[in-house]
Amino acid sequence: MDALLLALLLGLALDQGDRSQHLVRALGPGALVQVCLIVILGAVVSALLGLAVAPYLAGPAGLLFFAIALVLGAVGLLMPHRTPPGEAKPASLMLYGKLLLHRFADRSSFLIVGVSAMTGNVWATALGGTLGGLGALLPPLLAGAGYERAVPLRVIRPVLGALLLIAGLGCALSALGLL
Repeated sequence: MDALLLALLLGLALDQGDRSQHLVRALGPGALVQVCLIVILGAVVSALLGLAVAPYLAGPAGLLFFAIALVLGAVGLLMPHRTPPGEAKPASLMLYGKLLLHRFADRSSFLIVGVSAMTGNVWATALGGTLGGLGALLPPLLAGAGYERAVPLRVIRPVLGALLLIAGLGCALSALGLL
């Protein structure tokens, strides 16, 4: 249960204002099924990668890896938010490829690897990562540009980043035996 909740909440938090949200907004509501499949595939692959590295991260090493992933994700949220220029062709194959690449190589996927390696619960982590990713990507997909006007990402991103940074530093201190 902890793997499911960690992956869900952290995936939802780290995807706020991310490149993936901008890509799904460019794809439009007609790409709902494809976006869902890409999010599922990204979460499952990340969770399986976490299972592959779990034997090397026994005990406090797993918690330290999770803490590093959490701190790196928090730093990404603390960086200034940039809105990429609009994409030219909606629902093109290139946009799907970019989205798939971002789902494999963004902050939330690295954190899913960390949660899976720390807890050892691959399927709950994959399910939580899928639900968190869909929770973050479906509103901009369905609402389009109205999502960014309705949600104050300039306030949410730094607050989430600060909270995750504090949590990550606490996990790191605990893994090192300093707390």
